[in-house]
Amino acid sequence: MLPVVPGGGWALIRAAAHADEAAGALHAMAHADEAAGAAQAAARGTIAEEIAQQLPRGGTYKLIDQRTGEVRYVGRTRDLARREAEHARDPDKAGLYFEVDWRTDDYRVMRGREQMLYEQYQPDKNRLRPISPRNPHRSQYLEAARQFEASRGQE
Repeated sequence: MLPVVPGGGWALIRAAAHADEAAGALHAMAHADEAAGAAQAAARGTIAEEIAQQLPRGGTYKLIDQRTGEVRYVGRTRDLARREAEHARDPDKAGLYFEVDWRTDDYRVMRGREQMLYEQYQPDKNRLRPISPRNPHRSQYLEAARQFEASRGQE
């Protein structure tokens, strides 16, 4: 049974035509939103790439046993992404989670921070001490790391 529409059948036809127009307008708006979303996503991607290029590539990191939470290895590198891939190929370390500790390209800070991590966690997979107690620059490296840590706390 058809509904009774005031104004007769012509009103129903006009209402249907307006509904088609409204549906077309909604469709066009959806495409405009998709295009704007794609442009915004591209802009976000570009911004993310710019930020990534500004971040230091090097730093310190920890390899963590995900089952126990134990830090099994600490290290430093000039290229964190490359080093993570190298550890992933190493059968002895492949199952460990790679966690970036600090990002910095300052060699002295990396040396000092690696030593600090080594002393804190005493990881079993580190074969050598990061900085020998006889290294004449040991105190400079540790001081550089402490200063870097203090500056990070103020950000």
